[in-house]
Amino acid sequence: MYVLSQKTASMVKQPLEVPLTKEGFYCYLADKGILASGKDYFANRDERYNEFVPICSRIVEEIRQDQIIGGMVGQYNPSITQRLNGLAEKTDNRLVDAEGNDRSFEITLNIK
Repeated sequence: MYVLSQKTASMVKQPLEVPLTKEGFYCYLADKGILASGKDYFANRDERYNEFVPICSRIVEEIRQDQIIGGMVGQYNPSITQRLNGLAEKTDNRLVDAEGNDRSFEITLNIK
């Protein structure tokens, strides 16, 4: 990817970043020999991992923030980050017909 340098006003090559994902975090834990899988901690089945809920929530928030910001600045594909994070674009259009009647309708684009 190339970006405009603010100092030189020329195009400078900028390496692409790898987006953060929960799956990537699970792989990291396994590769480092920390946990075979982190899925149980995030799922917290039977409330066995209540003490880890705050840190798991923070990790999920950090991943989501990275993906959304990366999509907004063009570092990552915006369509994919929207889908991964359940974001939807919603437009409310109000129209008046020739007789002056309000013809309202809603268009929702839910990308999942």
